[in-house]
Amino acid sequence: MTRWITLLGAGVIISFAASSNAQTSQSGYRTYRATAGPNHTIPCSGLPAGAVKAVPAPFDRYMQFECNALTGQGLRSVDGFHWMNDDGMGMGLSATSTAGGPDAKGQMHFPFSWYAQLDPIPLTAAQQQVMRKEFEQAVLPRFLTGATILELKAMTSNAEEKRIYLIVPDTKPGLPKWLVGLECNGACFREDPQPMRFLGEPNG
Repeated sequence: MTRWITLLGAGVIISFAASSNAQTSQSGYRTYRATAGPNHTIPCSGLPAGAVKAVPAPFDRYMQFECNALTGQGLRSVDGFHWMNDDGMGMGLSATSTAGGPDAKGQMHFPFSWYAQLDPIPLTAAQQQVMRKEFEQAVLPRFLTGATILELKAMTSNAEEKRIYLIVPDTKPGLPKWLVGLECNGACFREDPQPMRFLGEPNG
């Protein structure tokens, strides 16, 4: 990947800043934040015990974990493949919350987050056909024709639900020829009218 970009909600690019470790908010929930310091990749083995440790099949063919010192656990493309946004910039997904707040200097702070649950949702042929019609709002029909749609339900440590969809030309072993992805905060087009879209293709 050329660059790690965290995209939230409708694809807004946000610069992250961190404060100290675990804090208790007014609501009583604990908010975990990374120690202040430079933003860099960290080993995912250091995440809390409740974090998902393995990407479930068949999604492990397309994505792997990458963890960040400020935002926590995320997902990126597998080796030999890359994801990019509509502007062609390399990107990944993040478990971090979209709910944050500015500090005294106006910098936004977001909780250090991880995936508490990653559940593949089996889709029947009829359900996929319905989704193809819905996805025409955000995906070119040529990518939808004859492709397989995979759905992944993600619950985060912030009790937020994300839905990740991958549109792939086939489900055979090895790298796909391409993929189109959508990430929604809740149900695409209903709870989240502007899903974040990304494209994937082999390196080179």
